[in-house]
Amino acid sequence: MFVADLPSSGFLGALRSQQLLEEMAALRRRARRPVGLWLPLAVFGTAAVVGAPLGMLGDTALNLWWAVVAVPALILVAVFSHRHGHRQGVESPSRLLCVLGVGSFAAGLLICAGIASATDLPDGAGWVLAVAGGYLAWSGMARSIPVAAVAGAILVVGMALVWSPAPTWTVQLGVGLAMVAGAVALRLRWEAA
Repeated sequence: MFVADLPSSGFLGALRSQQLLEEMAALRRRARRPVGLWLPLAVFGTAAVVGAPLGMLGDTALNLWWAVVAVPALILVAVFSHRHGHRQGVESPSRLLCVLGVGSFAAGLLICAGIASATDLPDGAGWVLAVAGGYLAWSGMARSIPVAAVAGAILVVGMALVWSPAPTWTVQLGVGLAMVAGAVALRLRWEAA
């Protein structure tokens, strides 16, 4: 921007100042807009759907599945977030996002273990509560009502399956499908570029 581009003190200067303020407000809204919350839902939802049948082999097979798939999934989400921020021209420290992602995943695992050992909830309920609660927390940080709605859908679907006579592995399948459906809705409607 050159000095000649700056607004002067007349009527036209006031109009130009107003335009500049409106442009800055639009840029600020664009920078604060929650973008990229659909990808973790899609990645981890797909991992849940693909890994759900391993639940028929037992908890150990399912836990091994998550141990193998978690790191590449987190890396994929981190790389996408970094590229998206760079493309938008609004970058935040990638390390913080990685720490938050890994931290929330680890917290989810600890919450699952804690709920499972401290309560008499049916199998899968701790996992459902941790996943839905985690996405509800992320929706709060992103100030996103649609993501909160997805978290609610995950909770409803998951708990309906927990209390149903269906096998336990169907809880992960149902929650994974709800996550993928939420990701598609967010991507096509609320987070469309």
